[in-house]
Amino acid sequence: MSGGKSLHPVAEYFVNDVRYLCKGSVSSSPPQFSIGDSVEIVYDPEKPDSALIDSFIEWIFPIGFVVGGVTHTAMGLGLRWLVKIQSQKANS
Repeated sequence: MSGGKSLHPVAEYFVNDVRYLCKGSVSSSPPQFSIGDSVEIVYDPEKPDSALIDSFIEWIFPIGFVVGGVTHTAMGLGLRWLVKIQSQKANS
């Protein structure tokens, strides 16, 4: 674990007897894992030093931010379109 009040998981894994560390992207308090827990690591065999912890929390937060961003962008564009339509009606 690393971090201050909220903790990032850090996993150690080996590929061809070479040790790698993978730091999770989502910190939490309390931590989502305990020291010594086994976790699944996802990595490209061609780039074993670039890995992700295969955890629901690690995947849902980035997906949530993308969905939120797309939703807010769509709402902004929709409101812009409505304002444009209303101003065209007012000028007619």
